[in-house]
Amino acid sequence: MIETKISLEEFQWKISQDQSHQYCVYEPNYQTEFENLVTHIKKNGYIVPIQGKPYVCIDIDEYLYWTLWDSINKTNRINRMLI
Repeated sequence: MIETKISLEEFQWKISQDQSHQYCVYEPNYQTEFENLVTHIKKNGYIVPIQGKPYVCIDIDEYLYWTLWDSINKTNRINRMLI
């Protein structure tokens, strides 16, 4: 289980331009929660090809979550789409 002070639904999810998924951008107010989710994805995830590229992803409830970078320091966005 991910340790967060807020639920995943409290992140500010936006719809991608092509409407294929949602994403949230790093916000300093949720730094710990954001970093915890990124770490959880990287440690417990599995490889899924998305639009022809491999990403480390994880299923949480009805969503598939992934990030664009391997490093937490570079990660400023978390993506998700309905499974």
